[in-house]
Amino acid sequence: MTGLAWAQLCSRAWSLLDSPPPFVVQPSIPVLYFGDRPAYERSPLRVVTVGLNPSLKEFPLKRPFSRFPGGAGLVRDDARGLLRVLDDYFRVDPYRSWFQSYEPVLNGLGASYYEGPASTALHTDLLSPIATDPTWSSLDTAERAALESSGIGLWHDLVGLLRP
Repeated sequence: MTGLAWAQLCSRAWSLLDSPPPFVVQPSIPVLYFGDRPAYERSPLRVVTVGLNPSLKEFPLKRPFSRFPGGAGLVRDDARGLLRVLDDYFRVDPYRSWFQSYEPVLNGLGASYYEGPASTALHTDLLSPIATDPTWSSLDTAERAALESSGIGLWHDLVGLLRP
């Protein structure tokens, strides 16, 4: 995995926030993945889980970057900074009530989002790396299409780099 490929992927993700539609959570950052990518890359089993797009709960109203410390100071061209912030997600303040639903299956595979098991899993979102308010199911067809048109291709390229 080249640093250039990751930098390009990060730049594409950031571009989705250049002129955000009103339903995009602000402030926020693009969330290409949730989890410790370096630990994932060292894992004997590379497990990736998939959702639709990040929850608006990832950026709480009173402390929007509590789950992504350092996220408030990121700039678009700082791919390393974005990846570092994403890598720390499960060490800081993860949205545990949502991610816990995956843990029994991951544990059965000898994996987890958290430290401990032999393999570290990552979570990705297929349709967009951008958090929305309202949630995906409440967006209208045009709003969904606006995010999907770039999000699905971005996700496929992400998975190509992650090689689960």
